[in-house]
Amino acid sequence: MADDRERLLYEFVGLLRELSRMRSFFVIEGLTLEEFMVLDEVSESGPCVMRDIATALSLPPSTATGIVDRLVEKDYVRRRHSDRDRRRVIVELTPAGLSAYNKFRDRALAQVEDSVRHLSNGDLQALMKIIRKILDRAGERMQS
Repeated sequence: MADDRERLLYEFVGLLRELSRMRSFFVIEGLTLEEFMVLDEVSESGPCVMRDIATALSLPPSTATGIVDRLVEKDYVRRRHSDRDRRRVIVELTPAGLSAYNKFRDRALAQVEDSVRHLSNGDLQALMKIIRKILDRAGERMQS
């Protein structure tokens, strides 16, 4: 019984590794998954402080800054200093960024739909429920 559990756990880790490698699956229109996640956060929240972006995406500030740097170079976001506190850097979408975000979101959704087309709605709901349980438990462990 314990051998079966261990085998399943190793298999699960292997699947997680494969999912991680699929990140390139979501490079669309030259926009990486991480860049999309920043655009998504700024799109949902409106102009954001850099620190809030890093926190929302569970990224070190230096990583968030690097991603935002690339988005600035692509003219997808712009930075400005807060009027109230010049130390605070605010990130906001440009019109080109909103367009890229919408294209990426639509194409990524179509790719995911194609990948899960063979699953029934019930199977997809069960999969999402299991993933939520795993994420909830992982979140609990990270906080302790």
